[in-house]
Amino acid sequence: DAATALDPKDVTVRFDLATTRQNLAITHMRRGELAPARRAATAALALFKATMAASPGSRQFHFDFAATWTTLGQIELADRRFAASADAFRASVDLFRDPLVAERKQTERLLAHEGLGDALSGLAADTGE
Repeated sequence: DAATALDPKDVTVRFDLATTRQNLAITHMRRGELAPARRAATAALALFKATMAASPGSRQFHFDFAATWTTLGQIELADRRFAASADAFRASVDLFRDPLVAERKQTERLLAHEGLGDALSGLAADTGE
């Protein structure tokens, strides 16, 4: 992004861009635009990962990274891509185990667990297992 190229060390700009991409992913998902939603969520994950690398102790960055994995799981679930959805929800569940993340909004952690169950159920129904 042009904004991060101006000052690659500015964590705030990278975090704001990641948050914007996550919100864009949610908006696209709600409108049924799943391919753009997936691209926005994937871009947000990359930006959050870079932000966390620059500021590893930030609870907010870790929490938003985990929440974005949940968003990607929801997008994949809506697109009936159950294996990809389960992978995204598993990543989120794993991240919510981290003490930097676990103490924040418990409902987000529960959404990740619920989504994982839905994805595994869809996968089982699709494969007949």
